[in-house]
Amino acid sequence: MERPMPVDDFIEGLVERSCIPLSGGKTIEHIEGNIRFENVEFSYPSRSNVIVMKDFNLEIKKDKQLPSGSGKSTLVGLLERFYTPNKGQVFLDNI
Repeated sequence: MERPMPVDDFIEGLVERSCIPLSGGKTIEHIEGNIRFENVEFSYPSRSNVIVMKDFNLEIKKDKQLPSGSGKSTLVGLLERFYTPNKGQVFLDNI
């Protein structure tokens, strides 16, 4: 049986593979919570030939609830930069 990977090693691996610069970012003092997706195209890394979003546009105001099965996990993954869209932009409070 394979031993689980220590969390420190897992985090280090994520940082090493990250395409996001670790410096030069902007500190946000207050987050309002409005989210906007503009012309996003996305495919999961494991199936890069299957586009699951194309020319996707959505604005979500703070405190808005989305229905079950609407793709919230994917949207959060894009917002948190766990996934990188093939095209388009994702904004949090217009940033």
